[in-house]
Amino acid sequence: MRRAASPRRAGLLAAAAALLLGACAPAARPDAGPPVRPEVTVPDPDAGEADAPAVAAPERGTPERDPDAEAAPVVPAAPGEVERVAWLAWLEMEAARLRTGGYATEALLDLALPSGVRWTVTRIAPDAYALRVERDGRPTAYRVTPAGVAPFEVPGN
Repeated sequence: MRRAASPRRAGLLAAAAALLLGACAPAARPDAGPPVRPEVTVPDPDAGEADAPAVAAPERGTPERDPDAEAAPVVPAAPGEVERVAWLAWLEMEAARLRTGGYATEALLDLALPSGVRWTVTRIAPDAYALRVERDGRPTAYRVTPAGVAPFEVPGN
């Protein structure tokens, strides 16, 4: 049975998610100038369909990014159960860093783990960490670091 998240934890998760989404937004360039709105003409309701101008949707391309800038992690739309735990562990560790100024595994104490799933700390420092999230007997585990979550094959499974 799932327990309800405390208001404090829910607020922290919401704040961390907002920070993550803000980090994914394209940065404004000082030389870019003001935003440009596409020019749209409104068709005359009294005119026939043939007289109505064709209006194309504005093009949406990938915003230019600084190639030297660190890319934000990309969370999959429908992660599996173990991968979801790995991303939640990443989110909790990032929230702890925002709260305390450093990474701390105490943030993972309230992380709900499905049956057979475990997390292991492989490296911890105030400015870096590495976790391993895996399910017993499965060939794939997930490495969790400040850069995000990455799958890897577990030798011997």
